[in-house]
Amino acid sequence: MMTSQHTYEAHAATFRRWAHAMATSDVEEYVSCFAPDAVVEDIAMGLTTRGSTSIREAVTRWFQAVGDQKLTLLAHLEGDGHSAVMWELSAVVQGVFAELSTNARPGSRFTKQGASVFRFNDDAQFLWERSHWDKAGVLRQIETPHDQ
Repeated sequence: MMTSQHTYEAHAATFRRWAHAMATSDVEEYVSCFAPDAVVEDIAMGLTTRGSTSIREAVTRWFQAVGDQKLTLLAHLEGDGHSAVMWELSAVVQGVFAELSTNARPGSRFTKQGASVFRFNDDAQFLWERSHWDKAGVLRQIETPHDQ
């Protein structure tokens, strides 16, 4: 059985690998952070993915639509069987990710801050993630202004 310090360190290593995968748009490194049967819920986009195949497909589409990403981990909390991170993502729109917007201006830089809550398996892979952030704030940064 791992001590709480070992658990924290193992989870922190996964969070760092997850952030690195975002920065390098590395689909396989990103997917390796998740258990084969993981569930990912992005509340703002209304997107739920289940299992490695679904996660791989969604993140591949994301990496095609969004580039020059930097995911900064702001805080890491552990307790009651869950882990959470507060994060900030900065990125540039380079295509369409329909769950976010079909009206985004390519080249638009956006920054979003949010929090994700996780459960891990014994191998320090994500079993479940629920992500929360402000979609309206991101849309204001990336969508083409409408004519009045």
